[in-house]
Amino acid sequence: MRGEFDALLPWPFVHKVTFTLMDQNSFEGNRNNKSYVVKPITSRENRVFLERPVSERNAAFGAQKFCDLAQLESFIVDDTIFVKCSVDLETMPL
Repeated sequence: MRGEFDALLPWPFVHKVTFTLMDQNSFEGNRNNKSYVVKPITSRENRVFLERPVSERNAAFGAQKFCDLAQLESFIVDDTIFVKCSVDLETMPL
């Protein structure tokens, strides 16, 4: 999505993104979070996904199979699911 600070960001987007389904087991030692990592590859074919947006949204991409629907239900407690999104900014210039 296009944002107000796009002019300040380096393009194309090259940062690793980790999505984690958070297990809500009340016993922390028994939690079994499920993660999926996306590491952008800046090839000619992927530029449409990773370049600075020129319209409201870039083309979309994603994980074909992050979590089975049957598994997903075990992450829902009281009609609530928690998804953590972490962006690796190690290579972000200051």
